[in-house]
Amino acid sequence: MKSLEFECEVTTPMFLSGPDPTQAELRPPSIRGAMRFWFRAMMGGVVGDDPGQRRLRELEARVFGDTERRSTFQLSLAGGPDVLPVQAKGSKALGSVKLYAESTGGRRPELKQPGVIYLCGPGLLEWSKGERSFLLRRPCLLPGLRFKVQLRFAGRDPKVEAAVVGALWLAAVFGGLGARTRRGFGGVVLGGQGLPVLRPDRLVEDLRAALGAIRDDYCSLAAVGGRDRSEGQPQFSCFAEGQYRVLAAKGLKWTDGYAVLDSLGRFLRLFRIQSGGTDLRERGRDYRDVISPFF
Repeated sequence: MKSLEFECEVTTPMFLSGPDPTQAELRPPSIRGAMRFWFRAMMGGVVGDDPGQRRLRELEARVFGDTERRSTFQLSLAGGPDVLPVQAKGSKALGSVKLYAESTGGRRPELKQPGVIYLCGPGLLEWSKGERSFLLRRPCLLPGLRFKVQLRFAGRDPKVEAAVVGALWLAAVFGGLGARTRRGFGGVVLGGQGLPVLRPDRLVEDLRAALGAIRDDYCSLAAVGGRDRSEGQPQFSCFAEGQYRVLAAKGLKWTDGYAVLDSLGRFLRLFRIQSGGTDLRERGRDYRDVISPFF
């Protein structure tokens, strides 16, 4: 049985729980679920317009298993600390981010990192009049947590192995684990042998190259069933030509994941404020720059 191991580090608060939502924990099923999502996102762009997603479901079942067949791989976690770094439910802080306003130098009390709080939203925070602070509505795992993901393959199919590793890489780079991943939470840095290298000064080029290589692997896997290129546009969001863009922020320096979240949260709030009105010409410059390419 072939085994692969990858090192992971949490970069932004991870709201991940099991059957008990009051307890934060790392769970292999949650990672497998994220991998399934990103497998579909990449394979959807390969099989194209697939009525009923029959071909997509067939390929997914071949890799991840279904009610009639076992998965081609086992996923387990190792190397984590005995006591996980957890921010408890009801806390007035989210790691280094204070969820209440402070007064400095006689000025009016203000939130130090409002962008992070904005990204959390009412789903993760609630206001307490008595505490005069936002409180966490659910626990989370904190940045800095390190653990290992181990993959064990039952067979010796390099096409399946490449598809599984590609799904794990996509989940780490473009997604995350747990709740609010589309708001930047649950970020993970993945390291290990054979993974694409992302250079800060050539990030867009390296991301495009990595996506192209993973797509080639998925085309190879799909070719087993007689289709090795996309035919028409799929009916869901995926890595199909014309359905995604690779962008990277330049000239910005952040010290940690919290600073990234705060910056993005501030930008998103301003972006939404600028988006009023029905005439695109009357909206803010940032809104026009983001929206106009899609019209």
